[in-house]
Amino acid sequence: MSNNTIRVNKKAKIAFIVFLALSILMFLLVIVVPPMIPYMNESTTVEITATVVSVQEQNKNQYTINTQEFGDKLQALAPYVMNWRAIENLQAGQTIWFRVEKNDTTPLSQSPFIAPVTLRTDSTNIITFQSYNKTIDQSKFGGILSGSIFGTIFLLISIYCFLRMKNIKIFGRRNNESNLSDMLKL
Repeated sequence: MSNNTIRVNKKAKIAFIVFLALSILMFLLVIVVPPMIPYMNESTTVEITATVVSVQEQNKNQYTINTQEFGDKLQALAPYVMNWRAIENLQAGQTIWFRVEKNDTTPLSQSPFIAPVTLRTDSTNIITFQSYNKTIDQSKFGGILSGSIFGTIFLLISIYCFLRMKNIKIFGRRNNESNLSDMLKL
């Protein structure tokens, strides 16, 4: 075996181990992480009342609601909002109710922003548990899909590296090395 072949096999072995580990990691993340993301409901949140001072559109995907109690920290983000017109129609002095996660350890007064789980006025729901949890489901699906794609890519690369270690060429024949199609012939 030539020195060059040993070097290629060593690199292929290292690449095989790295990509196989990445593949296993990605598949484990796809299995473990999504169930850990909780759905929000009344038992996992606490309701807070605030008085609107003003509403500012940050961009088409986000509004900042300035309140007497929390300043301009309340952020209504597009994926969660089911009623944009209600946000646009909020008036100074109007009372709103919103829910945040109970286990959030940062006091709201010290938090750089507040992302409500639910948001409502006395007559209109703006963000509901249903709209919030639906967005969480969509995020979980996106994570599962992308994790599965990357896991599969890493697995294919590790298989390719394994075949290189065994001097099996998938895409053609070089010199006296085996070809995958030759190995599969009976």
